[in-house]
Amino acid sequence: MGNANRGNANEVGSRDNSYASSDESMRVILLAQAACKQAYRMMSELKLAGIAARTESLSVEAGKRLADGLGIRFVVAVDDRNGTNVQLADLHEHQEGSMPMDQAIYVIEKVYPPADFT
Repeated sequence: MGNANRGNANEVGSRDNSYASSDESMRVILLAQAACKQAYRMMSELKLAGIAARTESLSVEAGKRLADGLGIRFVVAVDDRNGTNVQLADLHEHQEGSMPMDQAIYVIEKVYPPADFT
């Protein structure tokens, strides 16, 4: 088992095939504390769009290393103390910045548009 399966319990879509994706890059890592309201809201929004995501309680740099190793494109650092702003890092484009959560969701959905979103 080792570290290969670490964190899979938090993965959205791991048990619900309607949100699962065979494409490893179609995932997002949210860096947040387990009880973070903003992370819960963002996970819900991504799930509605069919974008698989998982939460990790890691530093931003550790989260980026994990995402890079797994081929995950987006890392979002969420903290309730920052209001509605999040830190979004696009590891493929090597860009990152602070923005409102809704804008970060929009950026992610532009790359991975919802298949049957009405």
